[in-house]
Amino acid sequence: MRSFGGIVNIGGGVLMTIIGIVLLVLGILGIGERLTFIIVGAAFIPGGLFMAWMGKWMMGLFKGMPEPPSLGQSLRSASASMNAASQMLAAQTQAQALGASGVDATAQVMAVRDTGTLINYDPVVEMDLLVTRGEAPPYPVMGHRQIVSKILIGRLIPGASFKAKVDPANPNQLQISWV
Repeated sequence: MRSFGGIVNIGGGVLMTIIGIVLLVLGILGIGERLTFIIVGAAFIPGGLFMAWMGKWMMGLFKGMPEPPSLGQSLRSASASMNAASQMLAAQTQAQALGASGVDATAQVMAVRDTGTLINYDPVVEMDLLVTRGEAPPYPVMGHRQIVSKILIGRLIPGASFKAKVDPANPNQLQISWV
């Protein structure tokens, strides 16, 4: 017998039927107020049978519902989410260090995609950029991920340009300044 979140419990209907039968027997045997026991017992039996029928009917409704994930699946999912967040935070720490020691550049947004990840309720976006450093020709940086404040997300449109800091050793590593 399955229950869905404790909502359906056929045992309650069976219990009501048993209580009804016991009350009827007690009434017939003359223990207590005979008429009261007979009336109450008779009321419990149909209620119990109805509850049992409803329980079986409700179980039919929940047959198509997916099983909840197992504890192992939940832990693996939580672990994967924590690893992804740790990687993003490590990248953010590296980007902050880059903001202090990087070379000035301009990053023009070519495309923006939502990653579906939030860090401190701010979205992480993936951008394709065209980066220009000094007099060097512009070069593309594809798939740059960065946290963007919800307040500034409207500024991320193709063609928009932002100041950035670029790692001189690895020009694909950069940090966009939103101010």
